[in-house]
Amino acid sequence: MSGTDRSQDPKALWERRFAALRRRREASASPANHARWLVPWESCLRSSAVVAPVLDLGCGDGRDTQYLCKLGLDVIAADFSWEALTLTRQVAPTVPLVTFDIRQGLPFRPSAFGVIIASLVLHYFPWEHTVWILDEIRSRLKPDGHLLMRVNATDDLHYGASGYPEIEYHYYNVNGEPKRFFDRYDLSRLFTRGWQHSTFKKEIMAEYGLPKSVWVVHAQRD
Repeated sequence: MSGTDRSQDPKALWERRFAALRRRREASASPANHARWLVPWESCLRSSAVVAPVLDLGCGDGRDTQYLCKLGLDVIAADFSWEALTLTRQVAPTVPLVTFDIRQGLPFRPSAFGVIIASLVLHYFPWEHTVWILDEIRSRLKPDGHLLMRVNATDDLHYGASGYPEIEYHYYNVNGEPKRFFDRYDLSRLFTRGWQHSTFKKEIMAEYGLPKSVWVVHAQRD
């Protein structure tokens, strides 16, 4: 498809983005806490993390990791970008950090985690690869373990959900970066096998300047 011809190197792209964020953070006061989306799940996090650690998958600038640490949880933070892990280290200095490419799977043993957090992580891939990555995530949860994640919604019009070349259904080339957007039916297809419970709630994020529409997903492994 023509939408794939201008794709950027994702590793270099994220290193540049997080390096720029690190420079802004160093030049100003610490940014506001962006982990508010996890607050309604505090009791779930506390109860599930008693038996196994929490994985912050795609930890980004470390704000979710920082919140999890403040709850007293045992946390491992992981990201594709070394610059992201540098930011996470600044706000969560004692947390183990792991870097890997999620496209190649998760380098953890099966059933290693009681909770996995994946905020704005699972929307950069073709559909079949998205399904495979979710299976990888599921396999690293303990039975009855919880996944909490956010993904782009199909009405996220300020951030690429309309007006860009389509690679495949709900998957676009947004200025050289592939981005997927989900509706409720997409999510229901993802969580039909291997999950005993799943809920999907639409929310608006305000952290990026313009309103950003996302789905908040809670799913429990069977």
